[in-house]
Amino acid sequence: MTTKDQLRHRYLELHAAREPADAALRAALAATELPATAVLRGLPICAWPSARFMELRFVPAAVIDAVLRDHFVARGDPPEFVAVFVNPAELSYHCFEQVLPLDALFEGLPAQPIRLPFFRDRRRPIRRIRTTLAEDLRERLARLDALDLYTAPRGQGRGGRRFLLSAAPLADALAAVLRETMSKTLASTFVGVNPVFRYNRFEPGDARFEVHHDVPFSWSAAKLVSKQSLLLYLTSGRGRNVLRFAGEPGIDELEAGELIIFDQSLAHEGGPYDDGPKLFLRSELIFRDPALVDAPDLAALFAKACYLDGLSPLAPELARVANEHYERVTRARFSGRSSAPAREHYVHAEFAGVHYVTNGYDGWFRARDVDPIEAATLMVLELLNPMIGMIGEIGERAYRKLRRGQTYQHGGDARAWIAARLAEQPEVRERPFTALDEATLLPPPEAVLERMDMPSSLDFDTYPDDWDSHRNESVVDMLRRAQRWALRRLRGGPITLLGKQVFVAPERFVVRGDKIHLVGPEPLGPLHFAGATFLHPADFLEPTITLQAWQTIVPPITFAREGELLHLACDLFRNSWMVDARLVEVPIPQVKDDEVTGEEDDWHQAVTRTHDRAELLRELAEPLEPLEPSEEASE
Repeated sequence: MTTKDQLRHRYLELHAAREPADAALRAALAATELPATAVLRGLPICAWPSARFMELRFVPAAVIDAVLRDHFVARGDPPEFVAVFVNPAELSYHCFEQVLPLDALFEGLPAQPIRLPFFRDRRRPIRRIRTTLAEDLRERLARLDALDLYTAPRGQGRGGRRFLLSAAPLADALAAVLRETMSKTLASTFVGVNPVFRYNRFEPGDARFEVHHDVPFSWSAAKLVSKQSLLLYLTSGRGRNVLRFAGEPGIDELEAGELIIFDQSLAHEGGPYDDGPKLFLRSELIFRDPALVDAPDLAALFAKACYLDGLSPLAPELARVANEHYERVTRARFSGRSSAPAREHYVHAEFAGVHYVTNGYDGWFRARDVDPIEAATLMVLELLNPMIGMIGEIGERAYRKLRRGQTYQHGGDARAWIAARLAEQPEVRERPFTALDEATLLPPPEAVLERMDMPSSLDFDTYPDDWDSHRNESVVDMLRRAQRWALRRLRGGPITLLGKQVFVAPERFVVRGDKIHLVGPEPLGPLHFAGATFLHPADFLEPTITLQAWQTIVPPITFAREGELLHLACDLFRNSWMVDARLVEVPIPQVKDDEVTGEEDDWHQAVTRTHDRAELLRELAEPLEPLEPSEEASE
C-alpha cells in the first residue's frame, strides 16, 4: 500500500468511526501535495486526501472515466458510488451539495408501500401520523443507510450527518397516500412531494441541529412553492427534545414509521436519541400558488448569504453570518416583513489590475477602468469561482484564491465609501481581458502531398525517407476534424481560460438596455491483432495545450452608471433561470513532428479523459466541408 493509500485508508477509517482526524493524520496530510485525479463539471477532485483536497464527497461511479475509476474507493455492490476528495475553497453554487441519483433503488415499489390511518387533514400546523411501511420499502431504506454515504452538513450549528438523494418513485408513493388525506381544496393545489430527500443520521452524543427554519422550495415562474416539511422517521428512540418546535412542548420519543408534517413557517430544532441511532428522511410538500410573486430584496439577501457561505472556507467567521442571512430570508417569506442587516459584509478585490467591491449580489467598479462586458466577466468569475490554471496541475487555483481580496463590514449606504476606496486605487494600464485568436490557436493544415503514404504497421513496414506527417492526406483530414471538434467547444461559452489568462468572446455577451446577457450552451482507435500494432491517422495528433471553455447559464446582469461608478447586480437565483457553469476542457490538436510507434498518449486519449468517447467519434465521423481551391493538395 502506497503512502497516499495509507493516508486515505486512515482518513476513511476515522470517518466511518465518526472521529475527527488525529494530529498525526493532519500533519501527514498537510505535508502531502497531490494533483487532481479528474475534473467534474469544472470542480477538480482527487482520489486521495491531501493538503488541498481535504473534504470528503461521494459521487456516482459512472461519472468517473473508466480508465481512472480504479483509483477511487468504491461504495455499494455493484459499486454505484466512489469516495472523492475536494477543496472546500473551490466549491461554488452548483456544487455546494451533491444530490445522489438513487431513483433506481425505489423502482418497482409494491402496491401501497406506505399505509396511513384514515383521517382528514384539518390543516393543523403540526401533524404526527403513524404510518405502516411495507417490508420491501423498509429494506430499501435500510440499504441507503448501509451505503454509508454520510458527510457533515454545511454550516455551523448543524449536528449529525446526512446525504442528499433523488428518489422520484418514493416521492410519488408518499404524494399518493398524502393526497387521500387532504381536503378537496388543499388537494386541488397540491403538486407533489419534492423528489430530493435528505437522509439524516444522528448518533447518541451528537451535537444538536440548532433552531432554524427549513428553506422553502420556490419557483415563481411556475407558481410553485413548498409550504410544509415532511419528516419520516426510520428508527425509534428517546431523548430530551429529540424534536422541538418553537412555542410547543418538546417531543421526547419517536417511533419508526412516524410521519411528521409541519408548516415551514415554524422554527424548530432536533437532537439525537439517547438509546441508539436516529435515522430519518426529510422532504417537503409542494403546492401551486397563483399569488406567488418575486421578492427582489429577499433574492438579494439570499444571494449574499450564498456568497458568504462560499467564502467561509477561507474566512470561517462568515459561516454564521451566512446562516443568519438564510434565516432572515426564510422568516421574511412567511411573515411578509423583511429587514436588512444593520451592517453588511463586502469584499474589495483586485484581478488583472482592476479593483472592485462586491457583496455577492451587487458589484461596483470604477467606470473608467472597465466596460460593461469586462465588469460582467469579473462579476461572474467572482460569484461562480472557477478554476484558473491548467486543470490537473498542482498550481491550479480557484479564482477567489488567485485574485487578491479583503473583507469589510459597513453600515448604511455603501456607495460613498466604495467610491472613495476605488478612487484611491492605481490607474488600470491595460484592458483586463482580450479575445482569443482562433487563427493562431488553430492554424490551417499544410497542403497534402499525394504520394506521402503512411505505413500501415511498423511490424511490417517502415517510414519513407521523406516522411512528413504534416502533409499526409489521412493525418491532415484527421487534424481538420479534431480542430472542428475543438472549435465547437471553444465557441460554446463566453469565457475561455488558458493557464492564468482569461479570454472573453464579446459576441457571446449581448448588451440590451440596462442588461448584459451571457450567451452560453464527440472511427475507432488503433486495432491490435496477433501482437502487431497498426497505425491510425489519430496516432499522429497530439494535444499542444488544453484550454477550458467556461460555459455559463446565468440570468441577465443589470448595470447602471452611478457617477464615477459602474454598478452591476447579478441574481443567480432568479426562479425562471437554471444557473449552471462548467469548465469544458478542450485539448488543442497539432500534428506530431516525430515518427510514432502507435503506443503514445495521443490527442484522442487526452480528449476522452473528460469527454464521452462515443460522442467524440460521432463528431469526428461527420463529413468535412471541402477545402477551398487554394488549400487543395499540391506536390
